Amino acid sequence: GARGGCRACRGQGRLHTCARKRPAGTDSDGETCHADAQTVEETAAGATELAWSCEVELEWQREEERMMREREREERVQQLAGLWQDLEALMHHEHCAPDALRLAWHDAASFRVGGGEWPASGGVNGSIRMLPEVDYPCHQGLYVVLSLLHQLQHKYPLVSAPDVYQMAAAVAVS
Repeated sequence: GARGGCRACRGQGRLHTCARKRPAGTDSDGETCHADAQTVEETAAGATELAWSCEVELEWQREEERMMREREREERVQQLAGLWQDLEALMHHEHCAPDALRLAWHDAASFRVGGGEWPASGGVNGSIRMLPEVDYPCHQGLYVVLSLLHQLQHKYPLVSAPDVYQMAAAVAVS
């Protein structure tokens, strides 16, 4: 209109010509612009609702992740317990306790203090099952126990090969 103010508030239509020229919520005469104020309140309420909704979603995702980690931990514990029992049976039936102990020792014996970061530092990492390490002369005779333990590792996928080798050694001495 002629006053250059907020035409929506004056009942002259929905066009707000003043919204970009003045602080939100005032018309050209400095009066409170009810349409702008309502828009600001609706925007704030919507933003608050959106923020609350995002926070609820984030909290739900955190809880889901926590529950998934807990289920994975429980499953890993069950697999470790099953592996221990299977290793006891293996040691009894195959009489491979000395070889299991030797395998674990040779896997760990590759550790070097000055080796830097893993894997250069060696140690208990299961590398004894890979070429060229498995073919070293000092590792002769370990193929049989490696094969037996490899089968168990496939049965318990949440347990790593190095963990299988070291648990086999623990069972061997128990």
